[in-house]
Amino acid sequence: MSQMQCEDAQEFVSALVDGETVGERQRAAATHIASCARCTALVNDYRRIRQQLAKGYEPGPDELAAKIQARLATGRKVSAESTWRPGWRDLMRQSAILILVLGLSALIARYLTQTAPEHIPARSEDNGMIADSLAAMLRASMAVISSKQGKINDPAVGDKGLDGQSVLAESVKLYRQKTGRDPDAIDAASRHGRLLRAQMEAIVEVMNKNQSVLNAKGIGFKGFIPAVFARLVNEEFGRRANGEAEIKNTAPLSLVRNRGVGPDAWETDIIASKFLSTDWPKGRPFSATVQDKGQSAFRMMVPEYYSQSCLSCHGEPKGQLDITGYPKEGGKLGQFGAAISITLYLRSRS
Repeated sequence: MSQMQCEDAQEFVSALVDGETVGERQRAAATHIASCARCTALVNDYRRIRQQLAKGYEPGPDELAAKIQARLATGRKVSAESTWRPGWRDLMRQSAILILVLGLSALIARYLTQTAPEHIPARSEDNGMIADSLAAMLRASMAVISSKQGKINDPAVGDKGLDGQSVLAESVKLYRQKTGRDPDAIDAASRHGRLLRAQMEAIVEVMNKNQSVLNAKGIGFKGFIPAVFARLVNEEFGRRANGEAEIKNTAPLSLVRNRGVGPDAWETDIIASKFLSTDWPKGRPFSATVQDKGQSAFRMMVPEYYSQSCLSCHGEPKGQLDITGYPKEGGKLGQFGAAISITLYLRSRS
C-alpha cells in the first residue's frame, strides 16, 4: 500500500480516537499519524474536544427513564408536566456543546490547509526514531567522505566532482541501505522530515562552501577528514534547526582533539557508565529524557568504534604523529572511540 497522506489519514481521526474497529486503512492512518506532527496535533485536539463534550452532558433525574418506560408499556403519553425540563444552565451548556462541535469542523479544515506547527513535542518513541535517523544520515555522509580521502588529497586533480548534491546523493544511497527508509518519502511537514532535510541541506552547504579547498591543485593533504566534515555539518545543522535540535560528534575527554566538541557532564557519564562498560552490548545506543540547558530534552548517544580507516590517525603506535600532526591514540580495530550525541528539545529554545 502506498504511503498515506495527511488528507487521507485525517478521515480516520474520529474512528481511531473513539476506538472503533481497526481495518487495514485505519492501521495505515495510525502509522502515518504516529510519524506526522501535524496529524498528531489534530488527534490531541480532537481528544481534548471529545473530553469537553463528555463533560458537557448532564443526565436527567434517575426516575425519568422508569417513568417513560412505564408509560410506553401502558400506551399512555408522557405528559409535559411529568418530564424533566432542563433549566437555563442546562440550555447554556448544550449551546456550548454545539459551539464545540462546530468548532471541531473548523479545526479539521484548518489542519488540512495549514503548514505544520513549529516545534510540536513528539512522543518518546518518535524522538528515538528521529534521533536514530539523524545519526544514520550523519554516519552515511561521513562514510562517503572517508571513502573519498584519496581523491580529496590528490594534488594532481583539480575538480574532484564532490559538490554538495553529489555527496548528498551518495549519502542518501547509503542511508537507504542501512535504514530501509527513503528520505523523500518522509513527510516534509513532520518533525522528522524537517530535521532530516535540515541535515541534508547542511551536508550540501558544507560541501559547496569548501569547493576551493577540495579542488586546490598542487596541495596534497587538505585536512578535510570525516571528523572535520562532521563538525561543520553539525554546526550548520544547528543553525538550520533553530534551537529545535543539536548534533555533536564527541568522545571520551582523553580522545577529544577539538575541545569545542568535548563531552558535557551527561555525555561523560554515559560514555563511562555505558559505552566503556564491558557489559554494554556493542553498538547499542543510549537515550533518556533529561533537563538540558534549562528545559526538557530527549537525548541519544550512538557509540562509534574504530574501523580500519580510522586507525591511520587513531591507531598504533600510540604517540606517533599522524598525517594531521596529532599523536595517535593507540586505538585498536573495533574499540570504542567516539559517539554521536543528538539532542531533541521538547520545546523550541528559539
